[in-house]
Amino acid sequence: MGDFQLINFVDLELSLHQLILTWRNNKEISKWMYSQDKILINDHLSFVKTLKESQTKKYFLVKQAEKYIGVIDFTNMDMEKRTCDFGLYTNPELKGFGKDLMSLICKYSFEELGLRKIFAEAFFDNEKAIKLYESFNFKKVSTENKNGQEIVRLELKHENR
Repeated sequence: MGDFQLINFVDLELSLHQLILTWRNNKEISKWMYSQDKILINDHLSFVKTLKESQTKKYFLVKQAEKYIGVIDFTNMDMEKRTCDFGLYTNPELKGFGKDLMSLICKYSFEELGLRKIFAEAFFDNEKAIKLYESFNFKKVSTENKNGQEIVRLELKHENR
């Protein structure tokens, strides 16, 4: 993927899982997640074990040169319909990598997985994320309420990217 490396969560050593968890538990990241509770390492590692057998989820740590940039994930993968949802967050110590992560998501979704459509969800007030998605030609398709939060759902069709 260019000069970026995607490292599957199931292949990571413990120290990298701890790094990811530090990012995920950072208040600037967790405030945009459905669950804002602090995640413990044992819970994280249990989740990673489920990924080994999953046909519907993939999680990657993104690395560029010697820097760990962020995390991208693909969930609700439906290879029959050729769709999935995705998520991302950047290393909170770095700025300016959102577009790189989005490019990787699009490339992996459409070129590696052969998907036709990908979906993003963002809290209604997460203007930064919504702007990022729209800059990649995502279109708003619905709003809904999840866990007391208003959510915007956006989609990108392969032919519109």
